[in-house]
Amino acid sequence: IYSNYRNFNTDLKSALDLLLFTSLKKTINKESMPKSVLYVYNDTEDIEFKISEEFKEKWLKEDFNFPKIKLWNLNGPSENFSIKSEDNITKITGYNHNIWPYLLESKEITNSHIILEKFFNIDYNDLIT
Repeated sequence: IYSNYRNFNTDLKSALDLLLFTSLKKTINKESMPKSVLYVYNDTEDIEFKISEEFKEKWLKEDFNFPKIKLWNLNGPSENFSIKSEDNITKITGYNHNIWPYLLESKEITNSHIILEKFFNIDYNDLIT
């Protein structure tokens, strides 16, 4: 039945609507709302996800900031790891173990952030001996 409907379980807009609805129903305050939403998947194709202005306005109307969306496709090989950001959506392809602190702490994530973090955390004593 589902063989022709490839992404039958991928409906990010509905998930975001449910998050907003639940927050309103449970009277969650603005500070307790997630700053970002991470969706991890493993597919040969990237998910195309666009946020319309009217969708964002639903959140603003209820006095909530729209969360940053992070789409992480694990299917890419680690040597082709990439991060691309556009319009509050970050698309991550491949795997890199240095990405975890950014994802877990909702930090802004770019390739240059990962490289700089790695550079500043070098133990220079290891280089001297």
